[in-house]
Amino acid sequence: MLKSFGFKASESRPYIIHFCKNKDCNHAFLDIDRYNAVEPPRWRYCPDCKAQGLGKRSKKTKALSA
Repeated sequence: MLKSFGFKASESRPYIIHFCKNKDCNHAFLDIDRYNAVEPPRWRYCPDCKAQGLGKRSKKTKALSA
């Protein structure tokens, strides 16, 4: 079985090219087509940008009340 970002997919699903969400990055990568996309989506970060820490949510610290 193929796995993509924690999503179990069947082997019959086709692949689609994604463009990186980072405007400065000019990469494209293949992934499983989960939504039957008509044109290449641009809502994910490529593996290189994810390795740099883009796309990760930062924890907000709560202010200490006096």
